[in-house]
Amino acid sequence: MNRFYRWARENSLWLVSVGLMLASSGLDGVYMGKWMPLGWAWLGLVLNTMSDVANMVLMYWYGRLRQEPKGSKRQRLAVALLPAEIVAILYSWFFSWRQLRAILPAVEPEAWPWVSAVAAGFIPLLLAFVGYAQSLLAGKLETETDEPREIRQVRAETVTVRSEPQATTETRRLTRTEWRAFLATLNGDGTDLDADRVNELLIAHGYAQVPTSTARDWAGDAPDRAEGGT
Repeated sequence: MNRFYRWARENSLWLVSVGLMLASSGLDGVYMGKWMPLGWAWLGLVLNTMSDVANMVLMYWYGRLRQEPKGSKRQRLAVALLPAEIVAILYSWFFSWRQLRAILPAVEPEAWPWVSAVAAGFIPLLLAFVGYAQSLLAGKLETETDEPREIRQVRAETVTVRSEPQATTETRRLTRTEWRAFLATLNGDGTDLDADRVNELLIAHGYAQVPTSTARDWAGDAPDRAEGGT
């Protein structure tokens, strides 16, 4: 249910636009159907629906491109979509107006001339507004994805955290001379050493371990072995 609600919320304007386009086919769609050959009037409905889709999508992409960084190439090119959008609105208005002129006199015997002109702009303008509003919900192009905005935000925060450099602390490796000085501070812990014990002592005191061969050699510096001579 939560997934459906989220999907419905993110796509609510698209759903509204589908209803508007289907309901308005009885106006300019019927008018366009009169252009078609006998038996093919349904193509007028298809043509009307697709022109409405083009109207809304043009405004949608105009809104998306206008959200690009100011002065960018994409933002400047967005203006080129406006003439196409205006033409699409005007043609849709014209076809609706022609159909309304034929049917409104029976509904508005006196006011039909101006009512038909005003009412013809209702659907094309509303679809343009819906397309622009949907573009604002979608956000900038660089954040475009099929995921809901909340998921996109969480993903972006995760990527930011992962991209931060991790603090590393490198342990220092002792020299032979430093090892001997360090060994003198161990008292009883510095006797009977072998390679493994040398590295255990180094790691326990915060130093880097040394290769096994080096550790074996350093073990010979232990007091009990040093007394026997090497």
